[in-house]
Amino acid sequence: MSRRPRLLVVAPNWLGDLVMSTSLLASLAASEEGEAPPEIHVAVRDRWAPLLAGDPRIAELLIYEREGAHAGWRGALRLARQWRDGGYDAVFVLPPSWRAAAVARLAGIPRRLGFHGEQRGFLLTDALPRPPRCSLHYTEELAMLARAWRGGVGPAPPPSLAIGAVPAAGPDVPPGPPVWVVSVGTTFGDAKSWPPAAVAGFVGLAVAAAGARVVLIGDPPARPMAERVRAACEDAGSGVAWSESLAATPGCCDLVGRTDLHGLVALLRGADLFVGNDSGPMHLAAALGTPTVGIFGSSSPIWTGPRGARTTVVAVEGFRCHPCFLRACPEPRFCLETITPRRAMAAVRSLFPGVDKGEVGIWKPLGVTEPQPARPTLFLDRDGVVIHDGDYLRDPRAVALTAGAGAALRKAQTAGFRLIMLTNQSGLGRGYYSRDEFAAVQKRVDALLAADDVYLDGVYYCPHAPDADCHCRKPRPGLLQAAARHFAWETARAWMVGDKISDVLLARHAGLDALLVRTGKGNLAARDLDPAWRVPVVADLARAVDRILREAKA
Repeated sequence: MSRRPRLLVVAPNWLGDLVMSTSLLASLAASEEGEAPPEIHVAVRDRWAPLLAGDPRIAELLIYEREGAHAGWRGALRLARQWRDGGYDAVFVLPPSWRAAAVARLAGIPRRLGFHGEQRGFLLTDALPRPPRCSLHYTEELAMLARAWRGGVGPAPPPSLAIGAVPAAGPDVPPGPPVWVVSVGTTFGDAKSWPPAAVAGFVGLAVAAAGARVVLIGDPPARPMAERVRAACEDAGSGVAWSESLAATPGCCDLVGRTDLHGLVALLRGADLFVGNDSGPMHLAAALGTPTVGIFGSSSPIWTGPRGARTTVVAVEGFRCHPCFLRACPEPRFCLETITPRRAMAAVRSLFPGVDKGEVGIWKPLGVTEPQPARPTLFLDRDGVVIHDGDYLRDPRAVALTAGAGAALRKAQTAGFRLIMLTNQSGLGRGYYSRDEFAAVQKRVDALLAADDVYLDGVYYCPHAPDADCHCRKPRPGLLQAAARHFAWETARAWMVGDKISDVLLARHAGLDALLVRTGKGNLAARDLDPAWRVPVVADLARAVDRILREAKA
């Protein structure tokens, strides 16, 4: 076995980015057969070091005192000497700053990997162009650095924190109803923060409808927002009992500005749910395995959404300015005001199967209790893609496959692809047709495909009208979440084919590649495609499958 390479990872400075960077640690630690696993050292800010202490993937932590021993140019030289003494073969410079790259160069580390930016490319040996913002998830960007160091690195694993690294001290949690942690405010600015009135409405729903014990958390500057949340609850007459310590009965406990890092970690580990803005605590909760709902306004879930088996997002819709990445909203209407407490509660229910049996319609599979192993996966819209769009189709005699659809899907299935249909069926919620009529149409779809020797592995449908504010109407992720309970897939080997912008957005939010067909409503949708999305537009499903099979082989 060859010598173990010594790697230095310079961790990001922000909490959320630091947590997401643990995905890179997992990618680097996974060695190929016959190769010596690398010895990974991590340079990290002193305030975040407890999160990584004891992580079995890390051989040593190098504490970086941003405002102490390593401040200024003298501190930079001191830090460079420390890194030079480590004898590292390569360094991954994750902070986007010129200074971090300069310290790596001064340390004389042979390979210095990072992204271009701040005119620091000449300081790096492997200066990768950063993908257009929101084209990839941050963890997938970091996986690009891992591939630049060593080929064969697969899709980015979800961030994770080692159990032994997590401090245990925290607030006392007496036995009682479920604990839901709700984060208010963000360090970055109010444009990322769910308004107090909406938070108050959600707190009222959580206590009244779910019998939860809600815990408000946030940095000390968020204290005024917490006070506005309480005032909004009282003005609404919600009857929520407030306290400054966690009780054994439903109510709201205000811990904003009153938890340190150790207490926050302990609280999130013991919580039944986290709901909050795109923030460090959101990523921390997801990495600890706590069911997590992220609320997104000025930022993008495509880039920084929570990753993990039990995570989902609620993002603003219909705003051309989204995502703006501004600290304050300059528009006359604040986008986050449109995310209602009811919609957030629908997202919560989607994380707990069985809580609301009517949330997602499942035609097939039936009786599957464990996710099936990952395979290449083709997600399909139904109307306008697989069958002709009949506008609220209710008569099975009117069902007809689009040209070449059966043969194309047979080709994909023969190539090992799993076929999963995701379809909005608002006609059910609008009362245009019944469940029995929907079933008759879907049976006809199955029969026509069976004639071409094609079997759909899964069919998931949203039965709600658009005004139901559900979590499963595309582009919201509920249908994909339902499918994930039955099937596993890798984002690098999964595609979505649709004829509407909602299909494209669903794929983008989930990190999947999307193709738009011109059948159905595709020609109209093609006019609204943002060129920056780089979504291929093809004639029909047959052309889409041909393209996907070529990409899969490549």
